[in-house]
Amino acid sequence: MDEKKLKVAFIHPDLGIGGAERLVLDVASALSDEGHKVKFITNHFDKTHAFDELKNGEYPVEVYGDWLPRSVFGKFHALCAYMRMIYLSIVYILFFRNKDKPDLYFIDLIPIAIPLLKLANENVIYYCHHPDLLASTPGGKLKKIYRTPIDWLEQKATGKADVILVNSEYTASVFRKTFPQITKPIHILYPTIASSYQKTVEDLKTATPINELVPQIKSEGSNDVVFLSLNRFHPVKKTGVSYSCYG
Repeated sequence: MDEKKLKVAFIHPDLGIGGAERLVLDVASALSDEGHKVKFITNHFDKTHAFDELKNGEYPVEVYGDWLPRSVFGKFHALCAYMRMIYLSIVYILFFRNKDKPDLYFIDLIPIAIPLLKLANENVIYYCHHPDLLASTPGGKLKKIYRTPIDWLEQKATGKADVILVNSEYTASVFRKTFPQITKPIHILYPTIASSYQKTVEDLKTATPINELVPQIKSEGSNDVVFLSLNRFHPVKKTGVSYSCYG
């Protein structure tokens, strides 16, 4: 990569605000800083619900398949996500790929795009935050019948990637247990602190007391309890019910 500046396309289902979105943006920022050309391909993008790098147009974004449903009567979210990603991949490969053609694709969350890109003889990196099949809530026989082909596709599609990345040693161990048929090397790429946040911290001349940042916190009280969550609340994360108390 030091010898050639690459065109890298990130394929991500929804460019909202979350840990997965933050990670791919940080990777894109690092590549861009090294002189590589970056763009995003997605099913959905809303500038009012996105990180600043995407709001201000720092990286181009192409949207395909946003008209397709996300669910059917509140069900079949995984199936709809796969169908949306399949539509994105086919439409992009057939009609838009040769316009400013990427040298490399970086995919995460939904791996079904990988085999389609490999059929088109493309180079693909897959980043696994956590196996999606483990995030599915338990269900009865119908749920098992519904999930079985999706889980099979996740494993087969993931195994087609040229390079597989995970976010920690723990995820690597879970990945190997979940997908024992995938024998390719697993590489660890730890999430980092966003460069935009680092710059903000560096620009601060003096430390700001937390009670000034969050007025609800009263620093004088000795019995104050502050609840801090380092993740986005979502049912599949199984964080549970939590409370915040201030004095």
